[in-house]
Amino acid sequence: MWDELIDLLAQFGVWGEVPGLIRERAHDQLVKIEFDRRGGFSGWEVEKILLRYGVRLCGRGFDHDTLWFHVRKRQANWAEYVLNRYIVPLRTMHNPKNWHAREMGPVPDWGRPLHPRGIDGLILTLLDFFGG
Repeated sequence: MWDELIDLLAQFGVWGEVPGLIRERAHDQLVKIEFDRRGGFSGWEVEKILLRYGVRLCGRGFDHDTLWFHVRKRQANWAEYVLNRYIVPLRTMHNPKNWHAREMGPVPDWGRPLHPRGIDGLILTLLDFFGG
């Protein structure tokens, strides 16, 4: 249920508006992934790569030399694996076994994201959220 709530709030862009208790509980279900700003990938390029393989992002941010975002805890390993296959310069690694993926080249393309974006994605998210 928390994963669906996180997705729904991220789609509406109201993540920062969530009351503190709910935000803390939802944040426990997220993993922060950081990568180097000067590593040849923009934030949008990384987001497009992850969306292509079904990973949803929220809580994006940056500072002078780092970009970061949050993914659901259950998708964190997959996200790191995919980004390592694309040789994105990650600053944090939650599963060191994913380093071997850097030698394998990009993951074969799935063709399109798992969940459609826009109004179709919103409808599917609402159905998933209220459907259990």
